[in-house]
Amino acid sequence: MTRWRIEGTLTVREGSALHIGSGETSKDRGVYQNLPGGLQGDAVEVNTVITDHLWRPYVPGSSLKGALRSRALSHGADPGSVDLAFGTASHRGATAFLDSFLADDAGLPAAANAPPYWDRSRMTGVATGVTIDLRTRAAEESKLF
Repeated sequence: MTRWRIEGTLTVREGSALHIGSGETSKDRGVYQNLPGGLQGDAVEVNTVITDHLWRPYVPGSSLKGALRSRALSHGADPGSVDLAFGTASHRGATAFLDSFLADDAGLPAAANAPPYWDRSRMTGVATGVTIDLRTRAAEESKLF
C-alpha cells in the first residue's frame, strides 16, 4: 500500500466567515446590548470557538475532511472514489486528517482591520449577527452568531 503525506498551509483571509464552533455559548465575552442613549445593556450570548490547551483557535481535522469531501463531490468527483478516500458511516476512509493549528508567525489583523471585540491574545473576535428562531422566524433576543 502506498502512503502519501501531504502538508499545506490553510490561509484564512481577513473578512472571511470561518467559524469553528465548540458547540457551546457564553455570556462572558465582553459583548453587551447597546441601548438608546449610549447605555450598556445585558451581556449577549455568543457562540464560542474551539480552542487548544493554550486557548488558541484551531481547525479540527474532521472539519477539514468534511469540507474537502463536500468540495470534491460538488466539483464532480466520482462518489465511489470519494467514499473510498474519505469513508462512509460504515467504513473508514483511506485518508487521515490532523488538526490544523495557527502558525507561530500567523499574521494578526491591524487594529483598524480587526473584527469586532477582537481579543489579540486568543486571536478571536465576535462577528455580530442575529440568531433566527426557527419556530417564530424572528430574531432571538440577545443571541449573536
